[in-house]
This record gives sequence, structure tokens and C-alpha cells, in this order.
Amino acid sequence: SVFMMVFYIIHQFEEHWIDIFGNIYAFQTYLNTTLQGLLDVADPDINLITKADIFVINTSLVWLVACIAIVNAPKNIFPALCMAGIILINAISHSVSALRDLAYNPGLVTSIVIFIPFALWFYRAVLKHQLASRAFILWALGWAFVGHIILMVGLVLTNHFALIPSIGYYAALIIWSVVPTFKKP
Repeated sequence: SVFMMVFYIIHQFEEHWIDIFGNIYAFQTYLNTTLQGLLDVADPDINLITKADIFVINTSLVWLVACIAIVNAPKNIFPALCMAGIILINAISHSVSALRDLAYNPGLVTSIVIFIPFALWFYRAVLKHQLASRAFILWALGWAFVGHIILMVGLVLTNHFALIPSIGYYAALIIWSVVPTFKKP
């Protein structure tokens, strides 16, 4: 779990600090532009992801889950499986976006070079040492996938349609992030 935190720090440098082209905080602009295009938003000044959103998303679905994984290890591996799931689903979303656009996006390099190989190695090691079953790993991947759905749908419902307040969206992210604590092998 500590390795996952370190790898995520490296990923967030590329995503939120300086991307491979030297752009600062490029992910927010990238995702805003992508969502504006998908939702046919004409006004480029509309923020569909704010800095507050990025902070809460990363604090809950990354750092909170990673801390829960460390605290629960080794008696409950499910939070660590979920953290690896967050890493893998995040990497897949960066990769699919790059293939769709045939272009780089902030976070793509670390997704391909670090996240995908590490997550696959981690799940293979868990299976090899019989620390969890395939079904348990699939549960964790499902949890991570649903977490990403909550993340994206929440952004749209909050910042585009104004159907839920930011605090409601943030609460949903935090609640979902603590769910792995309650799943036991």
C-alpha cells in the first residue's frame, strides 16, 4: 500500500503539477475541455471540474483509501485490493482517452509505465500467495469502477446540471471511499 501511495504521488506530479509538455496543472483544463465537448457546452468558461473537486476526489478516492489500506493490512486485504483497483481503472481511463483522441493526456505516461504493470503484478502476487480469491479481486475492481462512475457522474450532476450540491457530491465520494473497510475476506 505504501508503494501505491508513492506511485500515485508520481502520477499526480504528471497529472496536476507538470505534464510531459511542461504544462502546469494541465489535467483540470484537459478534463474540462473533454467534458465540455461530451456535454456540448458552448461556454468554455464553465468549469465542469474545479480545483476543489480535484482536491476532494484525490483526498477521498486516493489518499483516504490508501490510508485505510495501510491501517487494515495485513488482517484485511480488501482495501489494498481496492487501492490497486483505483490505480488500474484510472490507468485504463487515461489509456482509453488517449486512444479515443489519439493524443497524450496529463497522467498517461505514469498510467502506462507505472500503474498498469504494478496493478497487474500486485493482483498476480495476491493470487500466487493465495491472499485473496479471484472473486475478491473482481469485487475490488468493481468497487473501483463504481468509484470512477460516482466521480464522473457526480461532476456532471453537480457542475453541469446543478442537481446536487458540491457538499452532497463530496459526501458521496467520502462515503464510497470508506466502504472497503467493511468488506472482509
